[in-house]
Amino acid sequence: MIKFLNKTTGAKENILRRIFLRYMIMVVVTIPLFGQNLPNVSMILYPNDNPQMISKFGWDQQLFWVRVINNESTPVQYRINYQLKLSNSTITPGTIMTGKTRVGTKQWDGENGHGYLAAFSGENIYNNDYSRIEELNVDVGSGPEFNEVVGRTGTLPPGDYELIVELQAKYWSDNGELYFSDPEPVETKYHEWRIVIPVPPLLFIPADEGIVEQANPTFSWYSIRTAAGINFLYNIRICLVEEGQSREEAINNLTHWTNNWDIDHTHSGAQENISWTYPPEADPFANGREYVWQVSTYNENGLYGWEQYEPAVSEIWIFQFGRSPQLISPEQGSVAQGILPLFSWSPVVGAMNYEIWVADREDPFVEIPIWSAVLSDASYTYSADAPGLVPLPSYQYYWKIRANPLEPVPGAWSEDIFSFSITPVQLEVPGSGATVSSLTPEFSWDGPEGVGGFEFRISSAEDAQVENPTFIQTVTSNSFTYPGDAQGLAPGGSYSWKVIALDQNENYLGSAEDYLDIYSFSVEPVALSSPAEGSSVSSLTPVFSWEAPSGVPSFEFQMFLGENSSAESPDYFVKVNSNSYQLNASEFLLEEGSSYFWKVVALDGDEIMMGDLSIYPSLGFSVSGLDLTIPVVTASISDELSNLPTFSLASPVENADGYRIRVSESEDMSEILWESDILSSLPYTLSAGDVQLEFNTTYYVQGQAFQEGTAIGEVGTVFKFVTGDQPGANEQPEMTVTF
Repeated sequence: MIKFLNKTTGAKENILRRIFLRYMIMVVVTIPLFGQNLPNVSMILYPNDNPQMISKFGWDQQLFWVRVINNESTPVQYRINYQLKLSNSTITPGTIMTGKTRVGTKQWDGENGHGYLAAFSGENIYNNDYSRIEELNVDVGSGPEFNEVVGRTGTLPPGDYELIVELQAKYWSDNGELYFSDPEPVETKYHEWRIVIPVPPLLFIPADEGIVEQANPTFSWYSIRTAAGINFLYNIRICLVEEGQSREEAINNLTHWTNNWDIDHTHSGAQENISWTYPPEADPFANGREYVWQVSTYNENGLYGWEQYEPAVSEIWIFQFGRSPQLISPEQGSVAQGILPLFSWSPVVGAMNYEIWVADREDPFVEIPIWSAVLSDASYTYSADAPGLVPLPSYQYYWKIRANPLEPVPGAWSEDIFSFSITPVQLEVPGSGATVSSLTPEFSWDGPEGVGGFEFRISSAEDAQVENPTFIQTVTSNSFTYPGDAQGLAPGGSYSWKVIALDQNENYLGSAEDYLDIYSFSVEPVALSSPAEGSSVSSLTPVFSWEAPSGVPSFEFQMFLGENSSAESPDYFVKVNSNSYQLNASEFLLEEGSSYFWKVVALDGDEIMMGDLSIYPSLGFSVSGLDLTIPVVTASISDELSNLPTFSLASPVENADGYRIRVSESEDMSEILWESDILSSLPYTLSAGDVQLEFNTTYYVQGQAFQEGTAIGEVGTVFKFVTGDQPGANEQPEMTVTF
């Protein structure tokens, strides 16, 4: 007999190495005792119902555990006694193991001792909790044969095993302590196991490493060879193979499905083919996943003397159920037209839903998706609520799909992982290196479908990446006209522009730095026309003309004396609202034989120079051949009297004692609106009683010299002037613009 005591030496001594049990019959019997003054204490027995888990009867092997419950209103002491018996075996039957739990004493341990249980409380006791076991005895009554079999085979011998568990209890208030007594049990429970020696069957279909495409496939195997008329029970076990598992590892997974030994087959004496069809009510297989299967068998009426102590199980075969979905679109390496691409794949028979994963350029194996969804159909349009897809070639995306059954075990991922990108933003007009003829040019670009809008950016050419834009605008279309009230482009200036795609919430799709498609362009400069460089003028009121891009609010015309060659501080300047200017000789009088320079500077809406002074050229001319025999009359407009000009005599005629002024709407003076009397002196300011000139209108004025009431000489030079705006017409409500 081998006896285990709860001491350090021998506490974990290996007595039995391994037990493989293939069938278990459980009978639990409870025997209460009546007629005795015993406490109302009960227990629930939880035996180990998986025989393969029983490997030895030592400190470490859990055969059972019990839940002890004190149903009394006062504390109790209790002890658990148990024994294991062997019968129906080739070796001598008898008790093979006994054991009991510890009990403390009231004198030494008090309520902290083992076996104490407070009123209406309970606790769990495990047979392998050596801290609670007082002693463990093996080979008590079965004789030495038992250990000889165990030593030779490493397993328990076949036969019927009976576990008997007794609960002893006394009131804590009793004078006699349980530590010093061995009373009758208050409850006894029984549990039985049967260990047999089966022979493994031979698997047939589905073939090893084959593919099963039926929802309810047939499993078939060949039986063991026995005498005719012998009954055997067969069990099929199917387990899902997790990634990286071997067959042996997978068969120990949680069972996907088993027939629970419901195949009761009577042998005919030959090796027979047995078939079993996967039932419709069983958990569906996951598409594309691998499964292992194994068949077990035994005879429930006894053992037949086979000298094999391994469990009667077949080989472990593996099969794949169905095929994973085939990806269709977006195709491998394709460019989707919009940020909401259509995903499609081949449908899979038996799939209850599909799971799609999409990953970004950092995850080509799609292990941590940026977006996933469970779908019922074999196609899906990417949702606007999902993370935005960046429309840039540098942003590659990857996707895969799997078909799932109703159960929580998912199907296998598609064999392929497809990559795709989104149609990028492509700038069109103005093209890189182009020149525009307007300060409000039209910008256009091509972009992906489905975006929430675009952010238009522009900056000076020095900011080549448009990192510090001078103007930003969010637009919803693929074109944009630069507004006239924005920070103005300057004639002759060079600029860079780009467009950034936005999602539905106007957030960047990607980062601004990722958008590297940048175009540069320039604006046509102010080009001086007449008088040309080096030319000569013979009029005190010459007309200066120039070309400029459209959209310039106004210009500043500047004149420089010949010696002021630096052309930085003009000797005369005036604001002009058109592309020409007739010099007002009353304000700046040219001199015969002198040289001058002129230039034109573009002004923005706040009358601030647009661009740098260096982009504006100047031209030089000289004055010769002035005709001083005709009068030169000019006009000036004040802000207060914007339609009542003041006429001045810039160049008088010798011997003249008076002048007559005529005003016309035509440059050839063919239709006279108003003609004055002979005025003895100038300047003269037009009054409302003279004529009613329209606001913001072009008119022409001309003078004629008189002497003693008679016209002398030729009619004077025609001078153009423009009346001002009507007072209050240009007043605008206050506006705040934030960029």
